[in-house]
Amino acid sequence: IPDGWSVESDNLEGDINLANLDYSTGPVQEGDGGYVGGDTMLARAGNAYGSLGFSAALLKAQDEGKEIFPVESRGKHYFIMPRTILLGGRQGRGVAYFVWGGRQWALRFGCLGRSFSGSARFVRPRELSLGA
Repeated sequence: IPDGWSVESDNLEGDINLANLDYSTGPVQEGDGGYVGGDTMLARAGNAYGSLGFSAALLKAQDEGKEIFPVESRGKHYFIMPRTILLGGRQGRGVAYFVWGGRQWALRFGCLGRSFSGSARFVRPRELSLGA
């Protein structure tokens, strides 16, 4: 976490199968005007993954040469990690998120007081059909 920030709350996911993830949903819904605030984003996160431990696992997988987000999301989406809430001094409460940095995904930290755009996505467990 950035210098001067601390952890307010952390909700760990447990075991996660990195091959069984869904990246299709985000906090912005039709009628939101393209943006939502941090409290709305957190309320809509539901069963989304996104603790600092999960973020560390994604960074490790990327260092091992694995794709951690869909290739088609590069430069198009950013992925919010809503399970760990950070306190950033004057900046208030925040969360981590991944953005495409041109060569790889980079972990950044943003304040919940700012808006989240329609480019934001959650990482969720993929729903498996009963016949699978």
